[in-house]
Amino acid sequence: MEDPVTGDVQVLLTSREDPVSMRWQAQYILKLVKIAGITLAASRTKAKATYVTLICKNCRNSKQVPCRPGLGGAIVPRSCHHIPQPGEEPCPFDPWLVVPDKSKYICRSTNLETAGESRGCSDWGASH
Repeated sequence: MEDPVTGDVQVLLTSREDPVSMRWQAQYILKLVKIAGITLAASRTKAKATYVTLICKNCRNSKQVPCRPGLGGAIVPRSCHHIPQPGEEPCPFDPWLVVPDKSKYICRSTNLETAGESRGCSDWGASH
């Protein structure tokens, strides 16, 4: 069975919301916002982790670590907080492995918009 052939697609989203200033503020990160202007370029959609699930190589203890918003990553602890039982080896420094299947992700793209207060067109830009 062959995949159907699709042509170019243009999507126009409309809203009654007021346009947002081009200077990003923390409350607009990871939200769909309305920006006055025209989208000049957009990156491909990429997966960005919001929470990373880690597992200790030594004791198999797991931990979920939040990722910083925007372009930031996760702050991974240097040690495992497992308390070893008598006769067990303590966990070494940096014992963590990332478990991708148990981590949480969002789709993220970066858009280049025209500057200025153009009122002629208004595009929606994903700020994530």
